[in-house]
Amino acid sequence: GLTYVITFKVGDRSVHEQQRRLEGTREEIINVNFKQLLTQNAAAVEAEKKEEESRKQFEGMKEHFDAGRDALDVAKQAKLDLQKAPADQKAALQEKMAQSGATAVTELQAAEKAAPNNDPNLHVVLAKLGDAYETTGKYEDAVGAYQKAIALKPENAGYYNNLGNNLARAGKTQEAMAAYEKSATLDPANAASAWRNAGIVLFNANL
Repeated sequence: GLTYVITFKVGDRSVHEQQRRLEGTREEIINVNFKQLLTQNAAAVEAEKKEEESRKQFEGMKEHFDAGRDALDVAKQAKLDLQKAPADQKAALQEKMAQSGATAVTELQAAEKAAPNNDPNLHVVLAKLGDAYETTGKYEDAVGAYQKAIALKPENAGYYNNLGNNLARAGKTQEAMAAYEKSATLDPANAASAWRNAGIVLFNANL
């Protein structure tokens, strides 16, 4: 017997394929439900389209995230350099810190917007955005970003610690204490150092 492959196409797109083995010379009848085939094909095309959109969204998110992270690294380094820089270099470093910090915020906001629905990496983007807000002195905005990250990843002790730091700097001492408490509960092994850092931040915030 011979094996034949029967292909059904809509335009250039193959929508169905059947293999048939023909024995001898008897007549073979092939029944195909075209309505069902076309419905299945439309669903497959739609699923493929959504997958492609999601992939492009993820790539867009990653591009903005990487740019934001790099700009944030530059801003943080400038902030560190400022502490030991000679007086004549301070203005240039402050300008660099402000510009890089603003770029970091813009890029990370764009990464948040570009994230596909239910993206498992979104909490990382939000935490990095919180870090960028904190670096640029926008403590209330940082609080909002860390709260969003916590809503997605409530078991992350570090997010609560960073939330506490920004609440303290925003003058919300009681709320900061509650956030530090939660961080210590989630990560008892590092609770002592977390409380020590919390004390420093609270002290500085209330000077």
